[in-house]
Amino acid sequence: IPKIKKYNIKIYIHDAAPSKEMEEFINALSYPYIIYFKSDAPRSADENMKRALELSDTKYRLLFADHYILYNENSIDEIMKFLTSDEEFDALILHYKNRAVFRNEDFLYTDAQMFLEELGWYIGMAATTIYSEKMIKNLKFEKYYNTNFAQSLVVLDYISNRDFKIQYIHKETVWNLKNGIKGEKGWQDEVFKIFAKRWYEGVMKLPNYTKEAKLRCIKNHDKMTNFYSFKNIVLFRFTEGITFF
Repeated sequence: IPKIKKYNIKIYIHDAAPSKEMEEFINALSYPYIIYFKSDAPRSADENMKRALELSDTKYRLLFADHYILYNENSIDEIMKFLTSDEEFDALILHYKNRAVFRNEDFLYTDAQMFLEELGWYIGMAATTIYSEKMIKNLKFEKYYNTNFAQSLVVLDYISNRDFKIQYIHKETVWNLKNGIKGEKGWQDEVFKIFAKRWYEGVMKLPNYTKEAKLRCIKNHDKMTNFYSFKNIVLFRFTEGITFF
C-alpha cells in the first residue's frame, strides 16, 4: 500500500479460503481502494487466477499471488512510465529480482516465436505479467486448466495468431517475499510431474508455433535457471523420494 497509494491503484483481493479473521484484517486497512471478494467454493489455482483477473474493471491488471511484493519504492514508478504512455500494450512483463533473462534493456516484443523462446518459460512465475483488459477478454483459461501454468500458457496462446505488443521492463520490479523459504508444502513436492510433464505438455499444446520454438522454450527454462543442476536433482531426490536406479 505505501508503494502504490500515490497513484490510487485499486487492490482486488480474491480470497480462495475466506475466514472471519482475514475479513477483519482487510477491513482494518486504511486504504480506500481495496475491493474484497470471498470465494464461494474451493477451486483449482488456475481457476482462482482466472477469477482474480476478471474481478477488476481496470485497463491493466497485475496478478499477484499472496507472497509476491513490489521489489522497492521505485518499482511502481517504473511500471507507471509505461502504463501512462500513449502506447497500447497487450501485456507488460516485469523483471523478477535475481532472475536471469535474455534482455538487459527494455524491449517491445511483436514476434510470437521470439517471445515464446525468450520469455515463454519466464512468465510461468506469478507476478511477472501485467495483463491488458483487451487480452483478458480473449484468454482461453479453460483450455489450460490443471497445467499449473495456465496464467502463462493463455498469454502464449493469445499472441500465437494475432498482432500484439508486449513490453518487457528490464529493471527489477517484483520479488518473492518467501525468497526460497524451505519447509512449506508447494510445487517442490511434485517437481517432476509439474515441470517434466505438465509444463512440457502445456507448451506442446500451444497452437501456431513451430515444434523447434516450443522445444527451445522448454530448454531455455533449464538454461536460464539451472533448474536440473546436480544440486537440485539431489534436493528433488530427498523432497520427492525420487531414485534413478
